[in-house]
Amino acid sequence: MRTLLEFEVEPDLEAFKAAKALMKDRELSGIDELTRLAERGSILSMLEIGRAYYSGTGVLKDYAHSEEWFRRAANARSVLGHYYLGLVQKKTARVVDAIASFNFSASRGYGPALYELGKIYFYGEGVTIDSRLASQYLDKASQAGMVHATALLAHNEIRTAQNLAIKAR
Repeated sequence: MRTLLEFEVEPDLEAFKAAKALMKDRELSGIDELTRLAERGSILSMLEIGRAYYSGTGVLKDYAHSEEWFRRAANARSVLGHYYLGLVQKKTARVVDAIASFNFSASRGYGPALYELGKIYFYGEGVTIDSRLASQYLDKASQAGMVHATALLAHNEIRTAQNLAIKAR
């Protein structure tokens, strides 16, 4: 697997690792240090802060703040930033926005984004169920190593075959 842009452009990987480790012992100090690094352009720090607000790790769970940090990373053309932004948008029932965010990452071959798109079209999450699109995304996600995508792809194929059998009657 190729290295994601986020790691290639990280201005100070050692400082990021130290700040992330600080999160385990002194969460607020870790957030402060990650914020300082993010202000200097650390995409990895932006992502880590966004994840903290998304999950409520060391801070109160806050999707608006999470989205703000993920959007900053996405604006820096981060594949992970767009992916996580899509997760927040999906969680807050803005599926059309989520699809656009996932598409950025999916177009760069990011398996989890391809899987999320496949699930959206398979289950009809905010869109009409589209077995053809679900199959396309799930197949690419499966090729990218997403095991759950392989299973959902099989379910999609079974559902498609059953629908064709019903129409043939």
